[in-house]
Amino acid sequence: MLKGFHKDFLFGVATSAYQIEGGNQNDWSEWEKQANIKGIKTSCGQATDHWNRYENDFLLLKELGVNAYRFSLEWSRIEPKPGEINQTALQRYRDMVLLLKKLGIEPVVTLHHFTNPLWLHTDFPWHTEKSIERFAKYAEKVISTLSPEVKYWITINEPVVFILLGYIDGGNPPGFKDSKLAFYALKNLLLAHKKASEIIRHYSPEARIGIAHNMMKISPARIFNPLDLYLTKHADRFYNWMLVDAFAYNILNYRFFSVFRKREKLELKNTIDFLGINYYTRMHFKFDLLKPFHLSFFSFDKSKNGLSDMRWEIYPEGLESVLNRVYEKLHLPIIITENGIADREDQKRIKFITDHLKVLKRCQKNIPLDGYFYWSLLDNYEWLLGFEPRFGLYEVDYQTFERKKRKVADYFAKLAKGESKV
Repeated sequence: MLKGFHKDFLFGVATSAYQIEGGNQNDWSEWEKQANIKGIKTSCGQATDHWNRYENDFLLLKELGVNAYRFSLEWSRIEPKPGEINQTALQRYRDMVLLLKKLGIEPVVTLHHFTNPLWLHTDFPWHTEKSIERFAKYAEKVISTLSPEVKYWITINEPVVFILLGYIDGGNPPGFKDSKLAFYALKNLLLAHKKASEIIRHYSPEARIGIAHNMMKISPARIFNPLDLYLTKHADRFYNWMLVDAFAYNILNYRFFSVFRKREKLELKNTIDFLGINYYTRMHFKFDLLKPFHLSFFSFDKSKNGLSDMRWEIYPEGLESVLNRVYEKLHLPIIITENGIADREDQKRIKFITDHLKVLKRCQKNIPLDGYFYWSLLDNYEWLLGFEPRFGLYEVDYQTFERKKRKVADYFAKLAKGESKV
């Protein structure tokens, strides 16, 4: 057991279906074809072939000594056509859950992690209310099959990121650039979460339900520049706090700078038992007349902690301020559902993990912290960046699919087994 944390603290690793399973046909696999046309050479293909190798990969979890594993389900695999359930795929996910339980590892299941069946965008797009009921039908099929073996559920992963990249920036599927549609997509994602939470309560009243929200420390690039300060304030409110406030106060207050604003009451307050926070870095915001929305953001090594291979600043101090403010607003337990670093040479990963766990150790005196999940168990497909970033405790050879333990894995195992302390 991880030293210095309570006995029920979840200490594990996280993955997502599309990034490791391989062989999925969905909106992302189609999007990659368009990306290749635009000159971005990317294709997930077989990913790490986890779909065929999950039993051996779960033995890696046992080797690590973790007591929990967060993973997601691939909606397009379970429901390739509207109302058509692939019972073989659903049974395999159930087999995964049962094997994890047999190994003494708590499954933490995510229902939606970015990807969608192709038919959803054409027939039931997220910016229409039809998407809510469609997601609920999928969720009920999954939840009725996996309950009561699953105690921890995460309904939606990073809904704000999903609408930013898919509905405002347009770089991810479905590829819109419309702030108004983005609002309706976010609203419907949150209402879909609410529906799913009701279904979970029905089948498994003792289950714990959360949503995973990406948060980062947001700072002005030039601390005395009023325009940078203005942009930072608005970006922070939209990216970090809009979703938290929706659950804290039952109000979705959508203010995308001066482009589009809408405020709507949503009854969300009692639909989560914990907030999942995905935390990686700090970003600096700068006013720039030549950029869309007059906004430029970037990362640099201001703290002198170093940068990841993604050129993201390593900034564990930011996690502490995020945690304190989240708890002030929500007064709910928090689980770090993702925290990791792209580090091909495995030179910075041990310190990265240690420094973030030290932050959690300090914060737990005043905040109920119930878990930490490192991203990721394996190297994986990092969306339009392909296979170049390496986040895994285990290295993957993408030609042979061989898994090779990195030195950090031994350190992580010592933490998990209580043989080393933070």
